[in-house]
Amino acid sequence: MARDVIPTIIIAQPFTELPLTPLKTIVIVLKFTNPSEEQMEISLFTPFSKNLTEKTEVDTNVTAFNNLDTENQSCEVTLLAKDFTVEKYSEFLEFDQSSLASLNTNDLLTEGVLEKKFNTTSVLVDIKPIKMKMKNKKNTLSTSEAINNIEHEKQVVEFPLLVTFPRKSEENGEVSEESFWVIVSVGYLDNNFIAEATNK
Repeated sequence: MARDVIPTIIIAQPFTELPLTPLKTIVIVLKFTNPSEEQMEISLFTPFSKNLTEKTEVDTNVTAFNNLDTENQSCEVTLLAKDFTVEKYSEFLEFDQSSLASLNTNDLLTEGVLEKKFNTTSVLVDIKPIKMKMKNKKNTLSTSEAINNIEHEKQVVEFPLLVTFPRKSEENGEVSEESFWVIVSVGYLDNNFIAEATNK
């Protein structure tokens, strides 16, 4: 998939203070940039959603998470904006002040959308870090060994995100639906907190 037709995603400021605390919800800002010359309608999905009430059908050709191990789930996620638009890219925008003014207005923002500016849209995501389940004895890790590992390794808080958007063919103008997965890494948990909880 060409880079000039897929949205780019970054975690925008303000950044979360680290380390994170288990069960303490934080809010992150995901900023989507549209590099194409067509307005883009984006849909988001994560299997780590705490509000997931039904199985979402995902094309097996684009997902590596069909058999997701929930024991490795490090957070619960609430996507406050599951569907939104990102304006098209135009190299003339930086010179057209009237267009800039209309595109930078936030009067018509939908729920969960923090900002729409030029060819970017910033959305809010709630993250509640959770302690990953310890392996049982059959998988060989004792409590003392687990605590020792914790002291040397940080538990990373991250979640898989499926991004779906329409793509117009340059050959025939037909519109098809494209999807790709990304891993959003938010930070890491307080090791001391995890060790204390593990030892109880």
